Amino acid sequence: MAFSKLSGDEQGVILGQLRNALEPRLVMYFSSANKELRALLPAAARQQLRADYEEATALCLKVGMRDCKELREATEINWCGKGLSAADLATLAKLGSVLPALVSLFLAEPSGSAGPDGVQRLAEGLVAGALPAVTFLNIGRMHVGVAGASAIAA
Repeated sequence: MAFSKLSGDEQGVILGQLRNALEPRLVMYFSSANKELRALLPAAARQQLRADYEEATALCLKVGMRDCKELREATEINWCGKGLSAADLATLAKLGSVLPALVSLFLAEPSGSAGPDGVQRLAEGLVAGALPAVTFLNIGRMHVGVAGASAIAA
């Protein structure tokens, strides 16, 4: 079936699946194909996608990655002593659904820079389908707290 034959809702679902803060070009290229698709990605959505991309890029640079592609293709993340804040952990959680290759995630902040709610924000941000391939999660030497432990357990 031709894409143009799909309903607006069906086209919107497809565009929604293409939204990726680590690679925003895909949805932008796709939405520029015709007027109907452009209408499904209004200016506010494009601005939010840009903001999400800039946030993801800042996180990648902070942890020593060259670019977002490196994060998107990573099978293992070992971020120890990178000075991650609670906001950084929340950003990582938002990116969870676009990290299909990630198998191992090791986070450690001995300085406590993530604060008491960092792990909680990470756990609460990981929605269903996030980090689909992760089989190893280590949040060692981080202040987890009761709320963070409860959120991880949930």
